[in-house]
Amino acid sequence: MKHNKLLDRKGNLRVPFYHGTSSLFIDSIWDAGLGGRNPVKVNRWAECFGDLFKLADQKFSDQSRWQEGRVKLLPIVEQGLSRDNLRFNFSHGETYISPSSVMARQYAFPAGCEILDYIKGLSLHLHNEGHTADVHRIVPMDLQQTLIKTYRPVLVRISGLRFRDIDTENGDDKWTVLDRYEEFLRTREGEMDMTSWKLTTSIPHSQLEISHL
Repeated sequence: MKHNKLLDRKGNLRVPFYHGTSSLFIDSIWDAGLGGRNPVKVNRWAECFGDLFKLADQKFSDQSRWQEGRVKLLPIVEQGLSRDNLRFNFSHGETYISPSSVMARQYAFPAGCEILDYIKGLSLHLHNEGHTADVHRIVPMDLQQTLIKTYRPVLVRISGLRFRDIDTENGDDKWTVLDRYEEFLRTREGEMDMTSWKLTTSIPHSQLEISHL
């Protein structure tokens, strides 16, 4: 195994990782562990957003404001990496974590799930433009009920994480990114490349510390 100062002899990360979410998912995390259940894929939330996007494309095709906005939303519909050299990740359905609590807190908004936030925003825009019936046809009733409720932002702290149980979010070599992050922590120079990773397995609640923000 390669060597990095952030790993102990067992291949566990010496630094904690964090996951930003909301109280909507707390019961699931306690029951199945972090990453043990995948509500985005099970409930087809990304597909629901895609259907709303198609509806908006039909209703607002002649509006310049929509044409400007759809450019930002299209990568979410495609559920992949951005088409530029920055390679930002727009896919949903994975459990993303970060060694930066500041970064994780940014994702601990009331919905606790980025794709839900996008669904809520586009649904509201369609509703305000007089297309409520179409929105109700596309968005399942249980999801509609979820979107109108308020949830508390939550930060999950993960300890004893095994390096083999995480991967980079955009497919970069994980050792290279870890080395860059170790260098950043040591020198505080350059950019913190290791900001967002994804779990490749579930983490039991015995390794988790959950706090409301």
